[in-house]
Amino acid sequence: MVGIIDGKGMAHARILRMRDFVVSQQLEPKLTALTMNPNAATQQFLRIKQKIARDCGVSMNIVEIPLHTTHDRVVEIVKEVAATSDGVVIQIPFPPHIDIDNLLSVLPSECDPDCMGHEATQLLDENRHVVLPPVVAAIRAICTEYDVSPKDKKVVVVGQGRLVGVPAARWFEQSGADVVRLTKDSGDIKEYTHTADIIVLGAGSPSLLTPDMISLNKSVSIFDAGTSEEGGRLVGDADPACSEFAYLTTPVPGGIGPLAVAFLFENMLKLKFDFV
Repeated sequence: MVGIIDGKGMAHARILRMRDFVVSQQLEPKLTALTMNPNAATQQFLRIKQKIARDCGVSMNIVEIPLHTTHDRVVEIVKEVAATSDGVVIQIPFPPHIDIDNLLSVLPSECDPDCMGHEATQLLDENRHVVLPPVVAAIRAICTEYDVSPKDKKVVVVGQGRLVGVPAARWFEQSGADVVRLTKDSGDIKEYTHTADIIVLGAGSPSLLTPDMISLNKSVSIFDAGTSEEGGRLVGDADPACSEFAYLTTPVPGGIGPLAVAFLFENMLKLKFDFV
């Protein structure tokens, strides 16, 4: 058993490589994050990104769009920042009057390190992607580091959001896994999780996965990318006790999160500056 993954440690190594690249190439990369009526969790995510941006030598600008701004004006803002930035992050959620799908459709793939826009999504669907969505890239890195092969494995993905569930399921399918896609409302998910080799969580539902729901006879790998607030602290979808019975688990906080943010910046450097 590998145990609990140190996502911060894995992220730190990648951050140092990016910092060396930025300094050696005398670059001044710029990332712009757009947000609208951010909640406490969104503000926390942005603070984490700002810290890692500083560590990488990247200039990060946060634009908080006023809540009364019309959808058409927000589209114009996206186009404007895409023309003047090396990368653009649309920090969801946005308020209901904003058509997020339409907003993402105007984001060009070369400025989309989150891989959320239509161009980047299509490239992933067709397995022609230049970079992977940050959470998926983090999962792939952990699989590589700890010798977890997705091929011919039973993978259960709980949560079908655009940041975690949808791209993770697609990547595992492309990697030769047998994938079951679920949501937290899919009924008795234990029916699927107790025979799974790999479980990916992105539902945002605390303690959705408990030890009795996983196989004790398998070396199950649990990738917890679900985040929500409980009692003033950030928690994942897996009960922490699951780590006692799994081959590996990613904690929340400190697991996939910091590694995914590191990949956000790595994606931007790859797309705009040929970082390898």
